[in-house]
Amino acid sequence: TDGKAGFWYMRRLLGDINDDGEVNVADVNALIDGILSNNKTDVMDLNSDGEVNVADVNALIDIILR
Repeated sequence: TDGKAGFWYMRRLLGDINDDGEVNVADVNALIDGILSNNKTDVMDLNSDGEVNVADVNALIDIILR
C-alpha cells in the first residue's frame, strides 16, 4: 500500500510435511499418505536422494526422535 515492493519468506520446518508448524506423527501419516497415493512433493524428500520413499519415512522418524 505504500508503493514499496516487498516479499514474504517463510522457512518450513524440516519434516513438517503437513505445514502445521510442528513435526510429529501427523507428518509421518501425511508422508505415508503421499507415498501411497503417489502424491509426492519435493518437501517430502527428507534425505535429499531425489526420491520419496520409505527411506524418507525413516529420516522423518529420526528427525522426530532426535
